[in-house]
Amino acid sequence: MIHNSKSIKKFGKQFLIHRDYSIPRAFSEWKKLELVDGYILETHPDLAISAASSNDNQVIVLGDIFDPSAPEKTNEQIVETLLQRCSSFSDLEAFVAPLGGRWILATTMYGKTRLYHDAMGLKPIFYMQSDRGLLVGSQPVLLEAIGATEFDPTLGEIFTNYDHPPTHWPINTIPYKGVTQLLPNHTLNLQTGSIERYWPKNPLNPLSEEQAAKGMCSLLTGLIKAMVHRGECVIPLSGGYDSRLLLACAKPVWDKIKFITLTGTHLPHHDLSIPRKITKRFGLDYTVFETAKDNNYAQALLENVGNMYSDLSLLGIKAECMAIGDRMNHSWNDSRN
Repeated sequence: MIHNSKSIKKFGKQFLIHRDYSIPRAFSEWKKLELVDGYILETHPDLAISAASSNDNQVIVLGDIFDPSAPEKTNEQIVETLLQRCSSFSDLEAFVAPLGGRWILATTMYGKTRLYHDAMGLKPIFYMQSDRGLLVGSQPVLLEAIGATEFDPTLGEIFTNYDHPPTHWPINTIPYKGVTQLLPNHTLNLQTGSIERYWPKNPLNPLSEEQAAKGMCSLLTGLIKAMVHRGECVIPLSGGYDSRLLLACAKPVWDKIKFITLTGTHLPHHDLSIPRKITKRFGLDYTVFETAKDNNYAQALLENVGNMYSDLSLLGIKAECMAIGDRMNHSWNDSRN
């Protein structure tokens, strides 16, 4: 989706959870919300936050969450539905299974608070123990910025020199002292710091290829409709299967979507020729942008994630997407933070 912020802000759309931890004055403009047992949630002003409570139960969503079965629902409406329909953590886990987006869910039931993130962990959770209890943040570099941890150069060197694309931390080990990453499909107990895998709990029923394809197409179409309902939506196109699958699933809302291709010196010919042919055939809103890396964007992105994304080609594409957003009088939602 496209939003109205014109630059990448320091720790934009990130969050902290702590209990009476001494937070530097640089974070004084962040929003604050009280949780249970003295814990405080602090969020960057640009981070979407939706909350609902009833009696002793509370549901908070950070980021954007989409319901493919009800694309018209807002973050707030989904949160209210979660609160009304879920009387246990098991109910909640079943309810969020088909939901999309990039989000953090903080749920308090009967005095216990658990943290969840979207199914792929695209909006991450990092945590560590402090002398005042658990300390949680959206990025380890944010925990470093408040003085809670420091970079471990030994682990960092091993990670940098290892023969693999350095774009993700290996499992839950990261080169920041005492910090652990919450893995996808796991939940974090705020009071105890314990981790529990909540999905899958039972054996999965096998599906035929046709059943799986129909189910995934229905899911993707619903999620795209939900994103379009929230605002302007842009889908990048190449000659690959992934983007063409999104194009096909987006057919019911083609007239509400902008399609783009980013060109560059390493772009294969078919990644430009195929999108041009398809979009011309169906009369779609399509634009080709020349890639011109913006070092300021790239550096801001790297700083916000602790120099994690060292694949410079992907970084350049992301930076260019942000620049394109500015040229359209918008900027792209940096929801990876």
